[in-house]
Amino acid sequence: MPDARPPRLLAAARVLVVAAAVLSLAPLGRFAAVWAEYADVIGRPLSQTPARGYTGVRWADGPDGVAAEYVFPGGPADRAGVRPGDRLATVDAEPIATAADAETRTERASGTVQALGVVRGATPRVLDVAVARYPTFLYPRSALLWVGSAWAFALVAFFHLLALLTVWPLARRGGRARRGAVLIGVALVWVGGNLARIAWVSAEGAPGAGSAVSAALFDALTLVALAGWTVFPALLLRQSVLASRPVRQAVGTVLGVLFVPTAVYAGLLAVSIVRGHAGPLPPDALVAPVLFYVCMYVAAATALALWAPHTAPLLAVPEPDDIPAPRWYRAASVAALGVVLAGAAFAWTAGPARDTDVAAGWFVTALQLVSLLPVALVSVATLRYGRFEAVLMRGTAYVAALGAVFVVVAGGAAVLDLLVPGRPGPTALGVLVVVVLVVAERAAPMLRRRLARTFETAHARARRRLDAFGERVRFVVDPDALAAEAAQAVGEAFAPRSAVVFLRAGLGGPDERWTSATFRPEPPHFTEADLDGVWDRIRDGGHVWSRTDELNEADLPEADAARQRAFGVALAVPVAGGRGAPAGLL
Repeated sequence: MPDARPPRLLAAARVLVVAAAVLSLAPLGRFAAVWAEYADVIGRPLSQTPARGYTGVRWADGPDGVAAEYVFPGGPADRAGVRPGDRLATVDAEPIATAADAETRTERASGTVQALGVVRGATPRVLDVAVARYPTFLYPRSALLWVGSAWAFALVAFFHLLALLTVWPLARRGGRARRGAVLIGVALVWVGGNLARIAWVSAEGAPGAGSAVSAALFDALTLVALAGWTVFPALLLRQSVLASRPVRQAVGTVLGVLFVPTAVYAGLLAVSIVRGHAGPLPPDALVAPVLFYVCMYVAAATALALWAPHTAPLLAVPEPDDIPAPRWYRAASVAALGVVLAGAAFAWTAGPARDTDVAAGWFVTALQLVSLLPVALVSVATLRYGRFEAVLMRGTAYVAALGAVFVVVAGGAAVLDLLVPGRPGPTALGVLVVVVLVVAERAAPMLRRRLARTFETAHARARRRLDAFGERVRFVVDPDALAAEAAQAVGEAFAPRSAVVFLRAGLGGPDERWTSATFRPEPPHFTEADLDGVWDRIRDGGHVWSRTDELNEADLPEADAARQRAFGVALAVPVAGGRGAPAGLL
């Protein structure tokens, strides 16, 4: 299909890709300018900034002074005995006036032990708290933020894992599915690695608070996770470029520039994590530049996806070129574009310099997850090719049913408590159980049907329609009626744009002939003459032919395959006869 986009738009795509690569390095250029200005004014190079310290306490200003508003369970302060509500008077015998002062003292004391003078009730105490290194890109600043981020990363990791398992068999057949599998896999490294880091901090408190071996293992896990988060934006943008032939041709000569910022940031993160600093910068100083780089690349990739006139180019398994992207896909892409542009502005202007604040922690955590939205859309789209959709929906139905049972039992117990004040006796409990069993026995069939319809997937609906057709087949003896009902059943089950069914009537007899029926026929029409060109090979092989390499099993000559693609045929499926041999073609 010829591309109607003018050359200036293709040139704009090239400019977009190059601009994303160049602008993503702008925060490092700003750092270099500040270093040069400092060296020129002060007369000596910028000294190394220590890694940010962390004790697991969020201090807040109150009417009675600085108090512990939140203490992370298992953190250094919690282990030392600091409790929520403790008022902070001194740090290493120096008085503390504000919460910001307390946070600053902690941030500059990584690897030391601080003597915190706190007042609990009316009793002063001095607690020795080991100051650990802050876990980069994690925000244990409130219970809700910590638990919410853990569940969010767990859910995203689960979907990425399902999508990877789904697309992996297809990756062996085609390059596009292989690129999709690599993209999902690299994103899973980041999501899974960060989830493992969240679990580690929940169990151990903080890196560096325990043994040196534990801190080294946490650093290795951080390095692997951040490597995934640094690489996946470049792979995402590359996937967007390669998905469109005109864009690929326009950008191909400068495609290698995509990986320059990736190599720079990956190298800086690796050096800062292994050595504790990269030049004067600790790992946490790279949070804002890396966020800006990720946002720029995700924004460019999403813009290219929205610019594509047909199928969203990020799908791991491509669709025919003339099928438009789903509306929900484009709406989600627009939302992702808006959020990552806002994230880029945040990282550039304010930056997460104060990302120890709860609000900033929420924003950065949300930004990490939203930046994965294009890859999550790849994963969700990929799940259409497996049975995981049905598994998830069945699990949802079971959860809804169990929730209904819980509501009935809990509601019955509440009513029973009103009718029989105090502790209900065995007779009252027995009556409740009988009532619940009667209600469940009466309502279960209706509830099961309602839940099945409510959570029914597209696969389940198609299977139900084909099962009904299978029951009907036994009573259809006329070949023409059978072909017509088959075309109607397939059309209602799978909703193709157009379909045609050919059946061989009177096999082996003198009246052997082809009979056919169509569902929403469209020109160019696939006729019996066109069928004769491919029938022998499909009949002998008994395999499905698909215009998508990842799904194709039939070995058609290239000339025949090109003819099917010219017709717009997406799928050709042999219809099995009574003895298993192909007796027709869909």
